[in-house]
Amino acid sequence: MMYAEPSLYTVAEMEEKIFDYLAEVSYIAAEGITRSCSLTNDISLDSLDKMELIMWCEKTFVLAIDDSEATEIDTVGDVLDTVKRKKTWREE
Repeated sequence: MMYAEPSLYTVAEMEEKIFDYLAEVSYIAAEGITRSCSLTNDISLDSLDKMELIMWCEKTFVLAIDDSEATEIDTVGDVLDTVKRKKTWREE
């Protein structure tokens, strides 16, 4: 039986890291990024940028996002929800 590896981050820290990453690659202030922002229309990520985001999440949070899940990620909220679903998070 496999057990989920405990996260080094809390959910709030994970969200902050993702918002900071998106702010860095898009040059939009993290405060201007919301869960409802479209990765394509609001943050201007192209398909390569989106794949880099997925790979960054996998490496940073030590998880795997399969291709079928990745194609369903359209908003910042989708990224956050997918990452949250994949890990056991440290308590706040």
